[in-house]
Amino acid sequence: MLRLGIHVSTSGGFYDTPARAVALGCEAAQLFTTNQQIWKGRTLTEEGASRFREGAAIPLISHASYLINLASTRRDVVKR
Repeated sequence: MLRLGIHVSTSGGFYDTPARAVALGCEAAQLFTTNQQIWKGRTLTEEGASRFREGAAIPLISHASYLINLASTRRDVVKR
């Protein structure tokens, strides 16, 4: 079954992304798990995780960072 969805902004809090997608009439959504252009991510709190789970009424897909390059032959690319 095909589902209509979009890439949803996490601006203002990732836990609101499922509700934003539902409000837009989506049947699925995709969101970045961290900022797509830097390695360091935010610390996940239990409260934020609970709010996210409660709002997850549609299928959600995690989008990895743009920094991951599976085709790279270099092993020293990841710098923290």
